Amino acid sequence: AAILTGFANSAQAMDFTSLTETGSVQMLHTPYLAPSFGGGMMPASLTETLAVKSTPVKIAIARLHEGRFLPLPNQEAPDWAKLNNNDGAIFSPLSASTHFDILPEIALNGVDSDNKIDEIRLTAAAENQDYVLIYAVNDGASWGRFGDRDLDATGLSYDEASEAVGDGDAKALLISAYSGEVVGAVTTFAPDMKTLTQLVADMTEEALAKV
Repeated sequence: AAILTGFANSAQAMDFTSLTETGSVQMLHTPYLAPSFGGGMMPASLTETLAVKSTPVKIAIARLHEGRFLPLPNQEAPDWAKLNNNDGAIFSPLSASTHFDILPEIALNGVDSDNKIDEIRLTAAAENQDYVLIYAVNDGASWGRFGDRDLDATGLSYDEASEAVGDGDAKALLISAYSGEVVGAVTTFAPDMKTLTQLVADMTEEALAKV
């Protein structure tokens, strides 16, 4: 399977130019090992909200590029790691090796699945994650769409009045790994990872307090 790696480091900023302009396409012949997360602290309010739950809520993080799963870029991982707290929610990168393991084999001259978002969700379920936080940038965050698909063609259930429909430079959806329900969404024009991850933290606090 071909996946995109080798992105240029960009300090703490999200790069909103085309990812194919800032990196290279590389064939991997061994399973990709997702970067492990450190013990960064979650915002206090989110920690307090989740601490009352009997077990930590497990949330996988996945990036979309042109509608397909992209292993978490190294330059973006530190900002997501700051949301991690073992006493509350556990945020971790979705495993590329698990993702490729569950993908159905395609017969010679067969047709690949065109719903990569469902494949990501099913990977999170296979990893026993409660939710998957999928985010996309550029065209993948445009009005009424997510990744390279219209929202109503993603297989997800969502509130048509929510931020899931909005337009921005980045969009993140918090999705139940088992039902495909969008329980929270963030859309923003702010072009940096720090802003996006803080918005996600606030959204996650609000969304999980209701479930």
